[in-house]
Amino acid sequence: MAATVTGTTYTPAFVWQKSLDGGTTWVPFGTGLVYDTPPLAVSDNGAMIRVIVSVPGAYAISDTATL
Repeated sequence: MAATVTGTTYTPAFVWQKSLDGGTTWVPFGTGLVYDTPPLAVSDNGAMIRVIVSVPGAYAISDTATL
């Protein structure tokens, strides 16, 4: 998975998050522009993944991807 950021002179920060309960709680599991998933397990079925991108004074949350 990868994220793209445009329109800023700041270096953005990326926090990838995963939810196993339909989006109620989110657990951070990676940082960086690109996140390569390790081999998936059956327990990952239905997990939701998103990325939060932030610069000073602003942030954006991506749409979710469901595994």
